[in-house]
Amino acid sequence: MKKIYTILFFAFFISSNLAVAQQSFCIGSIKNYSVDLADGATGTTGSTYSWNVEESTFEGVISGNPTLNGNAITIDWSTTPPGSYTLKVIETNSDGCIGTAVTLTITINDLPTITGNDTACADGTIQLTGSGTANSTNPWISSDTSVATVSTSGLVTAVAAGTTTITYTNSNGCSITKTITINALPTISGNNATCADGTIQLTGSATANSTNPWTSADTSVATVSSTGLVTAVAAGTTTITYTNSNGCSITKTITINALPTISGNNATCADGTIQLTGSATANSTNPWTSSDTTVATVSSTGLVTAVAAGTTTITYTNSNGCSITKLITINALPTISGNNTACADGTIQLTGSATANSTNPWTSSDTTVVTVSSTGLVTAVAAGTTTITYTNSNGCIITKSITINALPTTSPINFD
Repeated sequence: MKKIYTILFFAFFISSNLAVAQQSFCIGSIKNYSVDLADGATGTTGSTYSWNVEESTFEGVISGNPTLNGNAITIDWSTTPPGSYTLKVIETNSDGCIGTAVTLTITINDLPTITGNDTACADGTIQLTGSGTANSTNPWISSDTSVATVSTSGLVTAVAAGTTTITYTNSNGCSITKTITINALPTISGNNATCADGTIQLTGSATANSTNPWTSADTSVATVSSTGLVTAVAAGTTTITYTNSNGCSITKTITINALPTISGNNATCADGTIQLTGSATANSTNPWTSSDTTVATVSSTGLVTAVAAGTTTITYTNSNGCSITKLITINALPTISGNNTACADGTIQLTGSATANSTNPWTSSDTTVVTVSSTGLVTAVAAGTTTITYTNSNGCIITKSITINALPTTSPINFD
């Protein structure tokens, strides 16, 4: 009666009547094999067994379990390259008779590979690609889905900073892993608004990228230096992007507020006032200030009141904290020199300080009492008083009261 041999491997039984059984696994495996278990744990009594792998490319190690000539062996396939191999066992019984070889065809499958980046930022994704055909069930898995998830097509989506292991399994059931690092997003500290003549110093967390760590989306609004110094160019908004050494970026919206304007005269006389008006909404605290209150003061509503001749700088600050200045000149009042009385048939030459106004520098309040020429010559008309006004080239005015005394009336000379 012909003996039927069974080679046992893994948990499978391959029965053969001189037929060829098959086994498939991934490179790097260690497998156990046995025959004749039905005859006892050590096979047929008195028999010895000869095991070998026929191919010359076999680089594994066959060890007996418990002896190399026993009915059970262990093969370490770890160093054997992928390919097809034939495991053969021949039994010699106690009578010295040699049986027919029983073989097992073994296919060693290479491990798959994963291509794609191994780092991403906490708001990013990575597309991984596995070699060969993906397994039909769960080809991709992440060991820590609180760090990153992975789709059935290998798209890794970051969840939070940390590391996770992505495993890819192909249609042969062979798996490979790749460690993925998710880097935290950086942060930006610093103000988010300034005035059109201002700057903002921004600071990025961790180490800045060596190339263009700071960029501005609109350099017509603001520029930014490699150290994060934002310099305003014009009113508007721009997005500042900071990139750290991991290549992770964060953005900050920067608003550049327009400078206010001041309308109103820039000069007055030492006894005058100027009403200044600032654009937009005034700051709630000290919107108007004077750099020299000995020259002029300014109220919270922008009313400048002269104190003495000189110059002062008036500063207006709006509700955005943006300021503009205006130089105010306080011109000294002119003076008039000359007599203040004359007879009804007389004249007085008055002289005004500085340069006279080009138009009507001298006027009389009552030309029935005196007239005054453009050079300041007062001519009496009749007894009385009048006010002479002199205006200089700055438009500043001074007055002088002039009295015209009546001529005496003498009676006729009496004679006898």
